[in-house]
Amino acid sequence: MKKGKGRISKITLMVFSLLTIGSAGMMMANAAGNISNTDFTYYWQLGMDDLYTDATEPRAKLDDTSSMMACKTGSRYTASVWAVTDHGQYIDKSRGHSYLFTANSSTYMLNWVYEDGYDLASIVGYLVSDSDRNTTSTGFWSPDSI
Repeated sequence: MKKGKGRISKITLMVFSLLTIGSAGMMMANAAGNISNTDFTYYWQLGMDDLYTDATEPRAKLDDTSSMMACKTGSRYTASVWAVTDHGQYIDKSRGHSYLFTANSSTYMLNWVYEDGYDLASIVGYLVSDSDRNTTSTGFWSPDSI
């Protein structure tokens, strides 16, 4: 009877060890997204619906993590994450999540770019007040996060 208990314990220990090693590998894979920061400058231009808007340069979206944006200077604006197709079409993938930015603010931004099968992401900003249209907003962003 003692042999049986020892054998089960060794098997259990081996299974838990393999699960731990496998989980560590998955965590590393999830953190391997496009997390480097890229500077941006929003030059507000009159767009659709008479709103002043601009967008970051599209970047590869490699995983299902949130995007990240930090505003360093400039006017108040709201922003959300959009997919960009191979033909340059912008498609809102925020599912209604938009974020308010002011100078010296940052946040992680929910989006479904990767989950919906797109490869490129951009953050589209909308100026809060038309009177600030001649003031640029600057900062940095990344399409993925850890």
